[in-house]
Amino acid sequence: MLGPKHRKKFSLINSGILAEILEKYFNDPDSIDDSEIKIITSYFGIDLVNSSKSSTKTELDNDYVRDFGYLHADINPLKENENIISNVNVSSEIKSTYLDKIGWEFSHIRDKSEKKWLFDLTENTEVNISKDQKFQILKRLIEVENFEQFLHKSFVGARWYSLEGSESLIIVLDKIISESKNYDSINFGMPHRGRLNVLAHIFDKPYSEIFSEFREENINHMGSGKIDEYLRDVKYHLGAKKDQDSELLLFPNPSHLEMINPVILGATKAKQVIGNKSFGVLVHGDAAFPGEGINSESFNLSRLPHYNSNGSIHIVTNNQIGFTTNPENSFPNLFATDFVRGFDIPIIHINADDILSCLKGTQVAIDYKNKFNKDVVIDLISYRRYGHQEMDDPTITQPLMYEKISSHPTVTKIYSEELIKQKILNEDGISEIKSSHTKYMNDSNKPSESQETSIWPGEFTLEEIDYEKSSQAINIEELKKINSELYKINSNFNLNKRIKQIFDKRLKFDENLKLEWGHAEMLSLASLVKSNISVRLSGQDSQRGTFSQRNAIIWDNKGQGKKNLLENFSKKNIYSDIVNSPLSEMAALAFEFGYSIIENKSLIIWEAQFGDFVNNAQSVIDEFIVSSQPKWGLDSNLVLLLPHGYEGMGPNHSSGWIERFLESADNNNIAIANCSTSSQYFHLLRAHSLSTKQSNPLIIFTPKSLLRHPISSSSVKDISSSKFKSVIINRNIKDAKKIVIGSGKIIIDILNDDNYANLSSNTELLSLEMLYPFPKNSLKKIFNAHKNLEEIIWAQEEPKNRGAWNFIKDRITEILPNSIYIKYIGREPSAAPATGSASVHKIQQKRIIDSILK
Repeated sequence: MLGPKHRKKFSLINSGILAEILEKYFNDPDSIDDSEIKIITSYFGIDLVNSSKSSTKTELDNDYVRDFGYLHADINPLKENENIISNVNVSSEIKSTYLDKIGWEFSHIRDKSEKKWLFDLTENTEVNISKDQKFQILKRLIEVENFEQFLHKSFVGARWYSLEGSESLIIVLDKIISESKNYDSINFGMPHRGRLNVLAHIFDKPYSEIFSEFREENINHMGSGKIDEYLRDVKYHLGAKKDQDSELLLFPNPSHLEMINPVILGATKAKQVIGNKSFGVLVHGDAAFPGEGINSESFNLSRLPHYNSNGSIHIVTNNQIGFTTNPENSFPNLFATDFVRGFDIPIIHINADDILSCLKGTQVAIDYKNKFNKDVVIDLISYRRYGHQEMDDPTITQPLMYEKISSHPTVTKIYSEELIKQKILNEDGISEIKSSHTKYMNDSNKPSESQETSIWPGEFTLEEIDYEKSSQAINIEELKKINSELYKINSNFNLNKRIKQIFDKRLKFDENLKLEWGHAEMLSLASLVKSNISVRLSGQDSQRGTFSQRNAIIWDNKGQGKKNLLENFSKKNIYSDIVNSPLSEMAALAFEFGYSIIENKSLIIWEAQFGDFVNNAQSVIDEFIVSSQPKWGLDSNLVLLLPHGYEGMGPNHSSGWIERFLESADNNNIAIANCSTSSQYFHLLRAHSLSTKQSNPLIIFTPKSLLRHPISSSSVKDISSSKFKSVIINRNIKDAKKIVIGSGKIIIDILNDDNYANLSSNTELLSLEMLYPFPKNSLKKIFNAHKNLEEIIWAQEEPKNRGAWNFIKDRITEILPNSIYIKYIGREPSAAPATGSASVHKIQQKRIIDSILK
């Protein structure tokens, strides 16, 4: 298990492996060979093999206890640690610090100075709280516990995923907030367990509003036309906002438990970029924390350039169970937090039944985050008093555990008894606090006709999307100035020979110059930055572009650095970031969504390397991008660039899954475009950014083979003399008998075909550039202009069960002139997006084009 060169002396790099071996040994001594343990313990001058393997290990020195005391500490409220050390040969201070109710896990951290700082802080941090503070903490715990008990009694049969067993989470959050008054904002993300308690006691959501959501009586006072608007998501997903010393934001969260985490990172980063001192607090469940891969992706993002948000405080509410699944079936190691060791951050395991330990552990976490601007994890080891939800019976699957829990005192009871012993208050005082609080809740639980809500953001408006209205023309002279400035490169910069040829061509700027997609895009972005609109474009290899089309960042050939071309236009407080993302889709896209929530008047773009890579982020699309506004009133202006087009590259590099987005499009929640020319793309990016209406996400299916295609590349004159159009009329036929409609690459394939001249002079060719919102009025006007119209064809290169056909056919049918039906030309239905054979692809594509041109 240990490499030979590390058997005599362990390096810092091996500390994580060392900790894992010891964890396995203490969890199951027979799982580790005695010879391995002897190698490890000889380094510390101790002998674990020949000593008792129960609870009487001795002769352990201070260094061992500092590094591995967390394996022996009393951190589990439900059971005694079988590896507790007695008669330990260390100072009483070391023993009380490392072998009591907190397990300090720092041994894996590679930086010696950072680790020493942590040990010094841990050993010198004392939590001294006054009698009044103790009283206030107990009062807080009573209210937190009593709230849950009141819900049980008042709303039998309801579900809300109570906090019971982990009530000390509220004390931990209180501590974080009170110690962070120097921050402008704190962004919270958490799953549904305990969320109502957090809403009530951290964000001061009125009890009356929470109880009303349980009763749902307000629906009886709404007009029939507004009933569908009532409580668009369940009460334990909703967000909230509170203005305190810092602005506190609890972001709404779907049932995909951990998906909110990169959203919080993105929102926090955006706030920091605009000068807001901000940080994130992320609450996790013990099963989901190691189980959902988005957490590993998020930790990986957390310290990368353009993603680093200076560290978050992570809290694992460790119930020691996931629904009905035991820890040994959820993760392979001793702790749910083990997987984060590799990110070189401290882990603090706390017995959640000990309030003083909760306060100390939280204080150390705050101090560390503020000192090093890195993540820190609090493992709040507690339990779940009842089932996964209130109607569930956990004794079916965990009978012994729940027999123990049923007789285990609550943290409120434990802390009450401590204060009674300290004579801070008596039983009567405790009863008075509880009865007063119960009366307040009873008074709040009365029917009301009020429709006011504290839901944040809660602005449930969906304005009409019309990019033709927001599209603005730009003249040739302005374009020429932008182009000259964009490609102004210092003569000392050693430009790559191939890139120099491309740029030299782009600098020969006149009205007849054909602008390839990459060139048009850069001009569009530059024009926006010049107009004081910040730009952030991220994706895998986006600085150069997957297809070498962009070259927004250029590298000196002799290693003398790099240059961002858009920075030629940047001004104070206006950024132009082109970011190479890690090889991640889910967390990376969720990060950009979070960023776009805050910076929703800037142009925020996420680009997939190929359109189907978005499959790995489908949950982010479903839960946030297409539904955040209708569910939570949460606006985003995020743009997705999804390379799409059938060129014989196989099932995995052809489709951007147009059909999925169209199935989710309604009520102006998103816009979906499939442009056929670089001019259209140029104007669409500008129209989206220059719009003064409510923000909305925009999905653009971008080309691959068309990036340098002469027909798809618009001239400077074309760009300067046009605006964005939802529908392009390609032939301007008067009184056509047939109209062929397509979207994107299929139109260029028709125009470029050798037999294009065979297309009847009575046939019009329309390019549907905006798929949603569907340009109903524009198409209807075109149809009605052709009095002798006999036939309408929808053409696509995707299989019939894919692409836009199923979305388009009903909408076009509604506006067709009498006695005319729409006909389909395209590939046959297919379970796979495309064939894996380039030869078969060509045959299929020719068949489609020939059917149109005949």
